[in-house]
Amino acid sequence: MSDCQKISPQLVAKHFRKAAQNYDHHAILQKEIGHRLLSKLALLKEPPSRIIDIGAGTGQHTQSIQQAFPHATLIGLDIALNMMQKAKNTVCSLHDSPSWICANTFALPFPTHTFDLIFSNATLQWCLPLHLALAEWQRILRPKCPIFFSTFGPQTLKELQSSWQAVSKKAHTNIFLSLQEVSEALHKAGFQDIVLEREEITITYANVKGLLQDLKGVGSHNNHPYKSQGLITPNAWQGMLQAYQTLALPDGQIPATYEILYGHAWTKPKKIPLSRDLIEK
Repeated sequence: MSDCQKISPQLVAKHFRKAAQNYDHHAILQKEIGHRLLSKLALLKEPPSRIIDIGAGTGQHTQSIQQAFPHATLIGLDIALNMMQKAKNTVCSLHDSPSWICANTFALPFPTHTFDLIFSNATLQWCLPLHLALAEWQRILRPKCPIFFSTFGPQTLKELQSSWQAVSKKAHTNIFLSLQEVSEALHKAGFQDIVLEREEITITYANVKGLLQDLKGVGSHNNHPYKSQGLITPNAWQGMLQAYQTLALPDGQIPATYEILYGHAWTKPKKIPLSRDLIEK
């Protein structure tokens, strides 16, 4: 993936603003991935004192983080104002309420070295160029502090991809970075001790319409540079549906596969300049 590949933050915010009201109803997969990512916080040797949840959405996992670390200062951040408003109105915490901020992840409104943990569930796929977003995340983290994240890999929605390819040369699904590309972006942004894992989760639907409703309901949109710019013809639409139906399972349900990438990495230790006396010795 080219470093120059970009996704408009304004377009991302627009789609998630529209999805905010019914997001939780459709975000069953995102909720499950978030639970699995939360379990990985058990790797932390010490409880963090200042945490930010980037891409917090409606705050489901922000609340879980609050419960896990009730004495931490916690901020939930999202690019879509409607998401933050819903989170503020619905999330109840065990201790002090989290703070909610609407901001662009490429220009975070915090001083350098503010946080000692970044949590981010199913967000990085909307942050391209990825190394630039990660560099900003690295900036706000203190030295020797971690980022825990999940995102989607290129096998995501492979059935939908192949069904569209049967009728169109244009791209009809998002850009999803590979494990290697995510690793390279983390290195480029200055992270170290990188650990990445992958798994596949398959969700089944009665029909393609149900899948597309969930995708629209979570604010998903086609960000691919080679996507079709015109309207989809009825023939192309029916051809895609027929191609997808050939992938149906024995019970008639249609599968939708998601490749999930989990990762955690640490910022580098603070550099301590050598004194003249030590150098001379």
